[in-house]
Amino acid sequence: MTNFQLKYYGKILVILPILGFLFTRAFDGFTRLILHVYANEEVLWNGFAILSNPAWVGILWLVHLTTSFLAGMVLMTLTNRSKYVIYIFASTISLHSVFNWHRFLRTNDEFTIHYLNLENSWSFDLLPVFMHIVMGLIGCLLSYNFSKTQVKPTS
Repeated sequence: MTNFQLKYYGKILVILPILGFLFTRAFDGFTRLILHVYANEEVLWNGFAILSNPAWVGILWLVHLTTSFLAGMVLMTLTNRSKYVIYIFASTISLHSVFNWHRFLRTNDEFTIHYLNLENSWSFDLLPVFMHIVMGLIGCLLSYNFSKTQVKPTS
């Protein structure tokens, strides 16, 4: 490959999906900060907390869905509707969720006793991780499908 091709593919397949991921994480973090100030309770990275109003958790999922959708739409616009970019973006969101869950488990001593027991999944943050991944993937798929419908056929 030529130097131009390496720069092009590096930008399209690495830098742009990571920038979209960082935008998504920054906006999610800003929403958690606002919620932390408003509800006066701690909100974990994936929206799971014992909140006085459970609707806040739903709001966090909707914010994650919309930011992943918007970041996916920007990526689709910048890359001329490349499906590989949206795959890498969705993979980055999913791997980040799994990494955070794994990091949480290593700090939890009770995990060795209740290894992936579904009755204790909320205390081990398993179901919110799956929700985080699912919402991110839905946002990516929606942005990809919506960008395909906006293509005007050439005659």
